[in-house]
Amino acid sequence: MAGAFTFPLGGKLIGIISMFYPTTAAWNPTITIATALAVSYLEEKSNETEMRLRQMS
Repeated sequence: MAGAFTFPLGGKLIGIISMFYPTTAAWNPTITIATALAVSYLEEKSNETEMRLRQMS
């Protein structure tokens, strides 16, 4: 699991994926980048939602 922690916030999932599928990450950089963007977008959205909920309470 060490590989999962070598990536910055948006790339946690990619660290895990490339550990189990190193060839996928190597041969499909587009998929890897798209995954990174999707993960960081979702993290951003969940952070926004969390902040809104805190403001309401």
